Amino acid sequence: MKTLVLAGGFGVRLKEIIHGRPKVMAPIGDKPFLEHLLLLLRKKGLTDIILAVGYLAPYIREYFGDGSRWGVSIEYSEDRRPLGTAGTIKHAASFFDSPFIVVNGDTYVDFDPEELTALHEKKNAMVTQVITKHDHGHGGVAEIDKEDRIIRFHSVVENPEKRSQLWFSAGVYMIDPAIFSIIRTGFRSSLEHDVFPALIAKKRLYAHKIATDYVDIGTPEYYRQAKALLLVEGAL
Repeated sequence: MKTLVLAGGFGVRLKEIIHGRPKVMAPIGDKPFLEHLLLLLRKKGLTDIILAVGYLAPYIREYFGDGSRWGVSIEYSEDRRPLGTAGTIKHAASFFDSPFIVVNGDTYVDFDPEELTALHEKKNAMVTQVITKHDHGHGGVAEIDKEDRIIRFHSVVENPEKRSQLWFSAGVYMIDPAIFSIIRTGFRSSLEHDVFPALIAKKRLYAHKIATDYVDIGTPEYYRQAKALLLVEGAL
């Protein structure tokens, strides 16, 4: 199964840490964050990787090459325009003719690809999103029904009293190539705002619930937390 890693972020909030490098190249120990993520994917049997790159793409290409050094196969989908999550996925459409996994390149989450695939196939989903009860305050809030179907998705917790009832995006998705037909080519668009509402209406958006938390490096605070947690626990 192929995995698309979204690795084109600018990393504006990490500029004092990355010093002119792509966000996914932020150092964790003696390796860039993206290298640790690729090792996690390899551990889970996901070795056919497409890196969606854009900003400062040569840094990533030069470091990772074809991926053979890490026991994975890497290809690149490159566009220097900021296309958003959905636009970036559509730009990589030529790589996929069967369901594939999408992973945010600045997020490290322990998930089971086999369980994700089984749920996706059972529900005949167009997108199955990995969700957790752990809230990092980034938005990506999902309300689900008893069939694990996402019935509402929004970017903020509108009612803080309902927080304990909600689930939060972990930055991992399984996607059917049929999604390409509803994403405009060459335009900036997001999964949450431009694609998910249509899938909710079609009842084709489902959730794969996990108990574990995830770490990300989106802000200096979260970067420090991720660095401390992963290095101390020896996860990386």
